[in-house]
Amino acid sequence: MSVIETVWLPDQPSSGITDVQPLGGNGWSAPHSAVYSEALSSGDASGGTNRIQFRFDESHTALPYWLSLKLTGQSADSRALVNLVFGEPGGGMNVQDSVLLHHTPEGGASESYATWRIPPVVCNPRPGAGSGNATVPFIEVYVENAVGANLTAHLYALEFNPNVAQVTPFPYLTANFPS
Repeated sequence: MSVIETVWLPDQPSSGITDVQPLGGNGWSAPHSAVYSEALSSGDASGGTNRIQFRFDESHTALPYWLSLKLTGQSADSRALVNLVFGEPGGGMNVQDSVLLHHTPEGGASESYATWRIPPVVCNPRPGAGSGNATVPFIEVYVENAVGANLTAHLYALEFNPNVAQVTPFPYLTANFPS
């Protein structure tokens, strides 16, 4: 069994927040908004994985920037598998990475932290995508499921017009990517 928290951006997660901030760009050469979302998934005794999944807004092209992770209830360093899925249906691509969450036992608290700096990837909305459609680009995090192991993920992404990749060259889009 596994535990999963799925967030359909820009919707609010069941435990956490989502905030969309206007940035003033035109959506073609500069992002018109940024989305920040924080979600929590609590581990249980069922085994398997504890997973948080962020599904990007199907009305925007997303340029995810960073993903910050916190795992509580562990007694040592942990590993998280991060998977960013994007591209066309049937020919999609993904970027996977294994992220080390460093354990910091301070003041009796047992927490592990990590930040994954996402490579510059343009996540275009897929044709016919809609809520409940599994083909929307998404990013997900997996950790081992255990009793008392609570996973919190913070995602920050820039948002452009849905057809920006057909108009604006990739180097211009990624110039908005903070270094």
